[in-house]
Order: sequence, then structure tokens, then C-alpha cells
Amino acid sequence: MPAKFPPGHRPLAATLILGGGALTVFSQNTLLNVPVAQRSAVLGLIGAGVFCFLLGSRFVLRRSEPAPLLRRLAAWLRISPWQVVALVLGLLFAVLTALAAGDGSRMLSPVAALLSWGASVGLVLLGAKAQDAEKRTLRFSIILVGILWTVVAFLPRGIATGEIPPFLSGDEGSAGLSAVGFVTGDWNNIFVTGWFSFPSLYFFIQSLFVRVFGQTTEALRLLSALAGALTVTAVYFTGSAMFNRRAGFLAALFLAAFHFHVHFSRIGLNNIWDGLWYTVSIGALWYAWERENRTAYLVSGLALGLAQYFYPSSRILFGLLPLAVLLAGVFDRQRLNRALPDLTLMLLAALTVFLPLGIYYLRHPDQYLAPIRRVSIFGPWIANEMSNTGLSFGEVLARQLFAGLQAFTYAPLRFWYTPDTPLLRSYSAGIFLLGVFLLLTRLRQMRSLLLLLWLAAFVGVSGLSESTPAAQRLIAVAPACALVIGFVVSEIASLLQRLWPRGERLFVAAAFLLVAALAADDMYFYFNGYTPHTRSVQVHSNAAVAQHLADYLQDKPGSLQVVFFGQPSMGFYSIPSLQYLAPHIRGVDMVDDWGAPENPEVGSGDLLFVFLPGNEDQINAVRASYPGGTLLRHIATDGEPLYWLYEVNSGG
Repeated sequence: MPAKFPPGHRPLAATLILGGGALTVFSQNTLLNVPVAQRSAVLGLIGAGVFCFLLGSRFVLRRSEPAPLLRRLAAWLRISPWQVVALVLGLLFAVLTALAAGDGSRMLSPVAALLSWGASVGLVLLGAKAQDAEKRTLRFSIILVGILWTVVAFLPRGIATGEIPPFLSGDEGSAGLSAVGFVTGDWNNIFVTGWFSFPSLYFFIQSLFVRVFGQTTEALRLLSALAGALTVTAVYFTGSAMFNRRAGFLAALFLAAFHFHVHFSRIGLNNIWDGLWYTVSIGALWYAWERENRTAYLVSGLALGLAQYFYPSSRILFGLLPLAVLLAGVFDRQRLNRALPDLTLMLLAALTVFLPLGIYYLRHPDQYLAPIRRVSIFGPWIANEMSNTGLSFGEVLARQLFAGLQAFTYAPLRFWYTPDTPLLRSYSAGIFLLGVFLLLTRLRQMRSLLLLLWLAAFVGVSGLSESTPAAQRLIAVAPACALVIGFVVSEIASLLQRLWPRGERLFVAAAFLLVAALAADDMYFYFNGYTPHTRSVQVHSNAAVAQHLADYLQDKPGSLQVVFFGQPSMGFYSIPSLQYLAPHIRGVDMVDDWGAPENPEVGSGDLLFVFLPGNEDQINAVRASYPGGTLLRHIATDGEPLYWLYEVNSGG
């Protein structure tokens, strides 16, 4: 009968044999598909895999002891030696993911890339699991509460997404076309960047909705509605953990109807996801710090890594979370020392998830920097501002940061969302200010540090980018505003209860009624104030033209060619929402008067001439060339012409 293995040898040997073997096989599958310049890296991974495999075999055959360094590292991390090996293998699989994916729109070795990424995350989670972790089961009541909050928050976000906002924007159309690329097979690489230098994973997720709902407005926006609703649920659990269940409920109730958050939850872009990742990563970090819970640290790390695949403001988390920990450690050095192994594993989890995209960024730093350079005030913008105003660099910078601070309670939002109000409307803004100042009196608490740093980060984001305060760059701070409001309203109720204990129920009811009134007011403002106003203001916008024309073209045959007279306002291909909603239609733009040699050639067959206002003088010239067609005038809701159509079929 063979001798028994010493304790811990079996999982160590199995990890080396299976992990090393899989790394070798996946790397070999990738080797011939990568460019020659990268094959040395793949060969290095093959070598690492073979080494692990042979080392595992040696452990089985000779029952040798793990190296002292391995045992010491395992002891410091409070894990077993085999788990340290799993962590190392996880990082190697993450590197292989990047190599197997490559830099193009299509992965070089799709199966190897996806299996390697899954293996990397799985190995790191297995490796980081504390041996003495208390086993807990997720109660059904918690799951039920989460589902209820998600459903409640989804209703104001997911109903009538095709009509509110009224028109599909060009940026949404561009995102939709990127999603369509995954549907058609032109794209399958989720570890690179796509349109506007945004990570392509979001477009892949969006493509799943396009497959189900077709190339419609709803297909693009329902994903955002879901992300917004999940953020509300995350705020409930984060607020409940940070403060108490009442504060969590009030924060979630406010966010569920918060006009700003509702609006961006109804737009088919990746911005809305940042609020979810911020809430999960910050909420989990606080819980982990207070409870010294490794699982929560790992959840925070996973959220931090995944966040990098969405909107660029998520990058701030790499600075915000460590800074909060360091500041909290100033007040509690012993806790910080105890947390160092867990924090190390948290960052390792984040790195493993992010590494495939991070390696792509290392090879293409221009793609990483592009979203920042597009909007940063540093460079030509600040030079022009100094020249125009006569202010120094420091004075311009201070003015911008002050403008970013005003975004919360004073300065009207700009750019993508223009409600003629700041982020928080009057009563909500006042309550928010009370909460901020109350948190400032409690800086020794980790929750205060996290929330205040969260808010301060977006003062910087807003102030250090052009078009201050640009609404679309502030999405991730909306949950923080809701948490501050939920906290302070709950705290006021608690303070009053101390003064008048018999009025407990009255004060609690008043707190709920106050936040419910704020929520109802925001809902009324957004759906009955802002939306009708926006529809009337944008009635002649290019997005409105593209939307109406796309709706008209939905049932037209693919043989139809659109001849577009839109200068100088727009061209047929200048608003991508038109191509997304009516992909089967070909168009050609007229750059000059009908008959001018500069114009492109118009093909034969079914033709549809489109004349925007300002180009109606071309109608008669076209009718002279193509008599017998049908002329239609499309009227906007204000009674003015939106455009004219002249349709000629091939027999006409």
C-alpha cells in the first residue's frame, strides 16, 4: 500500500500538474497564431507551464517539501502553499489571455483567450480564499430584497426606452454599430478598445441585447436601464452596511428616482456602469475593512478590475481606494497592518481581471490616453483660457475646480444632459450639504473618508475637464450623493429620537416621507418637465431628423438608395443612429446643387431624395430629372417642415 502524502501535498501537486499542464496546452494552441515578435513571450509561458507540470510530478514521486519561501509567503497571506501557486498561475493565465486575444478586432485564439481569462480569475479566487474563512450562506430574504429593489428601480428606467429620451443620439448609434460588429462576427475581441477608444467588452454585452431585440433603440437602452437598476440595489446594501438599514433604504429610494441617474440609465452608453462598480468596490472595501472580511476584499478587487472595461472615470478607483485605506490606517495602524495580506490579495484580484486589457494598453498607450486627452483642460485649452482671461495657470485651475464643486448644488449641468439645474435640485442640494458637513466632523471613520473622497474625486473630474460641469462625466458620483442624503436624513431622525424618544415612529415616518417627496418631485421633473421640454427644443435637431427618417426607412426594401441633400447641417452618414436603425439602406450625400460635377454619381433603381430645410430649392431640379415621382413633406411637432421626400421607383 503506497504511503500517505503529507498534509497539503496533494492539492499542491494537483495544482502544479493541472495548472501547469493547462498553461502549456493553451499556450501551445496560441503559439502559431500570434505575431512572430510575441512568440518568445508565449514560449516563456510554455516553459513556465512545463516547469510547473514537472515540479508537480516531482512532488508526487518524491514527496518533497515546499520551498521555505513558499511556506513563509503562504503563512503571511494566511493561505496554503498550493494557493500561492494558484495565484502565480492565475497571473500567468491572465498574460496568456492578452497574447491569445491579440490587438485586433478578432481574437487570435478565441477559445484559448476566453478559457485562460476564466482560469486566471478562478485560480486567483481559489488561491485567495482564506483557510479559516467562516462559511456563510446567502439568505433567501436578502436575495428577495435585492430582486425587489432591482425591479422597482428598473420601472422608471426601462419603460418606454424607445421614446424617452425622444431621439437616439449619434453616439448611441455608434455604440450600437460596434455592438452589431459582434453580432455579424466582424468583432469578437473583448480585450481591446473599439469606438471612441472605449473597451469593447461593453459592446459585446450590448450585442447580446441586439441579438434578442434586433437593431432597435430599446436594444441599446435596456442594458443601461438594468445597470442603473442594479446600482440602486447596490446602494441599498452599501448604505445598510455602512450606516443602517434605514439609511440604505432612504438612499436607494432617492437614487431610484434621481432625475440625473434616471436619465443616464435610459441612454445606450457605457457611462451608467461606473456608478455600479464604484458602489460595489467602495461598499465592499468598507465592509471588508470594518469586518476584516477577506471575501469582501476580493469582491472589491473584482469590481475594481471589471470597472476598467467600462467608462474611463473608473480609473480613479485605483487611486481612491488605496488613498482611503492609507488615511484610515493613520487612525488605526493595527487594523492596517492586519489588513495588508487581504489588501494584497484584493489588488491581485483586480490586476488579474484587468491585466488582459492592461497589456493591450501598454502596447497601445494612445488608446489609454485618448479619452483623457479629448476632454482634459491641460494643453491648448488652458493656454487659450490664460490668454483670453489674463489669469495665471493656478488661477485658471482654481476657477475650474471651484466650478467642478458647484456642479453638485449650484451650477447647471451641461453637454449631454441640460436640465437647467445642478446635479441636485434645490431641496435635495440643501440636505446633501448637511450630510457632507456632518461627514466632515467624522473623518476618523472609514465610511466618511470613502464617501468624501468619492465626492472630491468628481470635483476633480468635473473641474479638470472641458465643458464644466459636463453631466456625462459625473455619473459615477450619483450613488455617493444618494448615500449622503440617505445617511443624513436617517441621522437627523436618530438625533430627534434622542431628544424625544416617544416620537420615534413619527420621526422615522417623517424621514421616509421627506425622501419619498424628493423622489416624487424628481420623477415629475424628469418625465413631465425636462422630457417634454427636450422634445420641443430638439424637434429640428439632426438626431430628430435621423430618428424620423430611420423610422420611415424601416419597411423600405434594401434596393432603395437615398440621395441626401442635408448640407450644411448633416450628411446621411454623419449621424450613426441612422445607419444603426436602418442598416439595409444605402445613402449618398449631395455636396452641391443638383447636376454639379462635384456631386457623387447616383445609381439607377429605386431612389429616395431627401431635402432638409435650406435645400428645398433643389426639389424642382430633381423632379425635372426624375419626373413622375411622389413628393411628401414631413412636418415636425411644431408645425414646421422637418424634411421633404421625393420618391422615384425604378418603373417611374
